Amino acid sequence: MGTIHLFPDAFAEDAKILDHYLKLIYCGTSVGLPNKNILIPDHSLALSLNRSIKINTIEMDTNTALHYLKKDLYAVEHARKGWLLATYKGQGIGWLKNLGDRINNYLPAEYRILMNIEKGRTE
Repeated sequence: MGTIHLFPDAFAEDAKILDHYLKLIYCGTSVGLPNKNILIPDHSLALSLNRSIKINTIEMDTNTALHYLKKDLYAVEHARKGWLLATYKGQGIGWLKNLGDRINNYLPAEYRILMNIEKGRTE
């Protein structure tokens, strides 16, 4: 089974018309990829404004968000284990999996920032 996509019903007819004349390769928001009995969330869903409010999130300050985006964040303080949506000022920036003592950062490598981060940087 491939990636699951989210697509608004209001645009279904438009997509059919476009698909008739063009080869649609990508349509809607990628939700994730099923893997055994879990869904690995897609980065597109993290950035989407059409995500569920039931998704567990972790709000990050500027310094923590920068370390997350640099892929230099190794643990978070959050009561919930499992998938968390990393947010900054309410906007999703990517996924992480909280394992308790450490995290797995699911930010795509091509989105990683390369700049040096000053210690204790604030807004």
